[in-house]
Amino acid sequence: MNLNLYINRSINHILLKKNYLSKIVLIGGHSRVGKSLFAKILKEKIESRGFRAMNISMDLWLKPLKKRKPNSTVIERHRTNECQNAIDSLLKGRSIKFNSYNFITRNYDIIPKKIRPPTS
Repeated sequence: MNLNLYINRSINHILLKKNYLSKIVLIGGHSRVGKSLFAKILKEKIESRGFRAMNISMDLWLKPLKKRKPNSTVIERHRTNECQNAIDSLLKGRSIKFNSYNFITRNYDIIPKKIRPPTS
């Protein structure tokens, strides 16, 4: 299927579901398959239709390498409760501040990361 056609179908599916004011789109898949590119294009297309959107990577909530168990699952490698609480806050229009994962040190960043909800 043509990528542009797939993106437009995805956007129509997302935006036509009017039972919620805010929507969350989760994009999952193996490493290096184009999730970030797809998310970026999806965000741009949604914004071009007059809606607010933002991309947030779950990788910001990875646990430091020292705190991961050997052979842990994807869910076990992430601070999923913290991520869920952060997304809940963003959906309520509140900014979030947290210690994100640093890919170079494989530990928490020293300076907390701040994310503001999208504005109109």
